[in-house]
Amino acid sequence: LNANGAIDTSFGTNGVSVIQIPGSAAFTRIPEVRLQADGKFLFLYQNSNATNNGVARVNSGGTLDTTFAASGFLATE
Repeated sequence: LNANGAIDTSFGTNGVSVIQIPGSAAFTRIPEVRLQADGKFLFLYQNSNATNNGVARVNSGGTLDTTFAASGFLATE
């Protein structure tokens, strides 16, 4: 979102970014998101069946940051 609360259409596609989490067949929730000083986002992800949990990083433009943990994802299991 922009500072005024409007959708930031420069992020992802019209303000939305969809990232496919590897091995994620069940519903995945994002319990926490952190904005880094460089504008990238770190987010925790958890599957409803608790078999695929981890951290992912997204670039400021909404694309997966594949320089993070070699693929953009770091499993925590």
